[in-house]
Amino acid sequence: MAYSPRPIAIGTPRRRVLGLIAGSAAVAAAGVLAACSPNEQSEDAAGAEGRTTRDNDAGSADAPDVKAAPLAVTGQAVQPVTGIQLTLPGDVQALTPERVGEGRTQVTYVWAGGDDWGYLVIEGPNSFAADDQSAAMIAANAERQRLIAALITPSEPRKLEWEGFAQCVQLTWSQRTVPPGWSQEASVDALALFCVAEGGRAYTVVTYGPRNTLEKTYAYAALCSATVMDSAESSQG
Repeated sequence: MAYSPRPIAIGTPRRRVLGLIAGSAAVAAAGVLAACSPNEQSEDAAGAEGRTTRDNDAGSADAPDVKAAPLAVTGQAVQPVTGIQLTLPGDVQALTPERVGEGRTQVTYVWAGGDDWGYLVIEGPNSFAADDQSAAMIAANAERQRLIAALITPSEPRKLEWEGFAQCVQLTWSQRTVPPGWSQEASVDALALFCVAEGGRAYTVVTYGPRNTLEKTYAYAALCSATVMDSAESSQG
C-alpha cells in the first residue's frame, strides 16, 4: 500500500506529528518536513514530502538511550503554537505552520548544516486528548504500538518531570528513512515528548537527528528548551 502524504484529521488514522505512518510495505517520515541533505539539497526541498522506504533492519535497531530534560539554550525565542515557547540555536529554517485539525497547528524547524543536522516538529495545543490524568502516557503508548506495527523498536514510555507541564512522557526510537527533501536514506534517532499543560493543552514535540548523536544536535537542544507560556502571552493559536 502506497503512503499518501495527505494530512489526516484527528480521529482517523491521522498523519502523526511523530511522523511514522506504516503501510503494509512502507515506513515514512512525517509530513510537512522539508529538510535538506547535509551533502545535497533537493530542488523540491521547500514543501517536499519524505519518500517512503521499507526498512528491513528497523526492528533490530535499539532505541537510543537518551533522556530529555529542561535546558537553558541561547538563541531565538519563538512561540510556534499557543502556550509553548522554544529557543532555537544555530542556523535554522522555519517552515510555514500547517493546521492539521481543530486546535492543532504543526510547525517544523530544520537544521541542515554539517554533521549535527536535524529537525524538530511541534504540534499543539490540542495534539491529543488531554482529558485524563494519564493522557500523556496513553498518547505515548498508542504511538509506541504504531511504531511496533511499523517494525520499529521503540523504547518504553518514560515519565519526566518538566516544570510547567502537569504531565510529560518521552518515547525514543531509531530507523532508516529518507527524510523529506533529502535525496538519500539516513539513519535517524528520534525522541518525542507528549506533554499536557494547564487548561487541557496537549503538545507533541519530536526531534530527529543522526544515529547515536541526537544529543549533540541543535534540534535536541531546541526540544529541551521547551517552556510553558500563559496562553494569553502566545501570539499563535
